[in-house]
This record gives sequence, structure tokens and C-alpha cells, in this order.
Amino acid sequence: MPVDTIRRISACLLLTLATGATRAADARDPAGAPAPSPEEIAQVVSIWNLELKGDREGELRLARELAGGPGRDPMVNWARGAVHRLTSEGKQLEMAFVSTDGRKIDLKAMRGHVVMIDFWATWCAPCMEALPGLGDTYSRHHAQGLEVIGVSWDGDRAKLDGLVAEGKVVWPQYFEGTKPGKWGEAFGIGGVPYTLLVDKQGRLRFSSAFPDPATLEEHIARLLAE
Repeated sequence: MPVDTIRRISACLLLTLATGATRAADARDPAGAPAPSPEEIAQVVSIWNLELKGDREGELRLARELAGGPGRDPMVNWARGAVHRLTSEGKQLEMAFVSTDGRKIDLKAMRGHVVMIDFWATWCAPCMEALPGLGDTYSRHHAQGLEVIGVSWDGDRAKLDGLVAEGKVVWPQYFEGTKPGKWGEAFGIGGVPYTLLVDKQGRLRFSSAFPDPATLEEHIARLLAE
């Protein structure tokens, strides 16, 4: 099976298992949402498959269909995040949190910089393969105004902290855990790695699953030059 196919299947399975586990937990709470139906799971997987294929029009259509459900439903909230991401290109994004090392991060305070938001995990082989290259990109462009924000989907916080302590990851990190949490849900992210690029005015200008390094470099250089 081609590596690209394996990666796509992995991304879909990740979202299915993560949202399914969340919904199952809600089902144990009488006030929570019921467990996910096979149809809902299939729809979520279809949405992310379209993202991976680059069919943004089809992805947006399906995401809007799923986004019309009850607000307590995590899958519905995720679909609303996907709609938000897909309709936010050219618009300013909002993102603020306290990083794992105590830094206060706010996109509004980072205006004037190009910001890469990197959804990743240490258990994700493509993420770890891309990490040295990302570090090189950060080193080469940081002085020119590039900032990087990591959103970690690690299940073990110690592994993330270890990489930070070793100096392999020097940019701020938000620890989200092994599922689409606050920011994964806010932007409808269904698998890692996933990259968002924000320009100097705080506007979303590029988003991609498994971004090609050359394409990413091209976008970064163009945004830095603006």
C-alpha cells in the first residue's frame, strides 16, 4: 500500500476513534449526547478524506451538512470548526493560550509576523520526519519574522516536554492530547500533521494536511516578503 494511502487512512482513523471516544464518554452522562451513529462517523471520515484529496468545495458542503446538528454533539462542533477553517481564508484568526512553558500566546499580539500553526504529535511518524526540516525553516526565517506555534496531540505530556527540554522544539506548544481538543475542534482538524499559515495582518492564508516542504517554504517566503 502506498505511503500516501497509509497516511490518509491513519488520519481518518484518528479522527474517528477520537471523536467516537468523546461521544462514548458523553453517553455515560445522562445530560450528554448519545454515542455516535455509524452514519455520523462515516460522514466525518468522508469530510476529512475530501480535505486530504484537496476537494475543499466538497469538504465544505459535507461539513455544513453535519454542522447543522445539536450543539452539544462533539462531531457537530468539529464540523462547525471545519466550516470555520474553510471559510476563513483571507480573514483574521483568533487564537490565545498559555503554552506548556508558561508563555502567553495570542495571535493578535503577533501581528507583523508570519505565524505557522503546526498540529502534530510525537507518535506521528510524518510529524517527526518533518521536525528537523521545520526546525531548519524556523532557524532560517525567524529573524525575518516567522513564528511557529505547536498544537500537540500527544497522549504523554512527558514526551513533548522531553523534546522541548532537549531543544528540539523551541517554539511554544499547546498540549491538546490525543484527540481534536480545543483548537483541533475550533478549526475542524481531523489528523496530524496539519499546518495553518497566518500572514502579518493575522489572516489565514494557507492550510494543508501533510504539506509539501517546498510548497510550504514558497508560501512562507511570499508572506514574509509582503
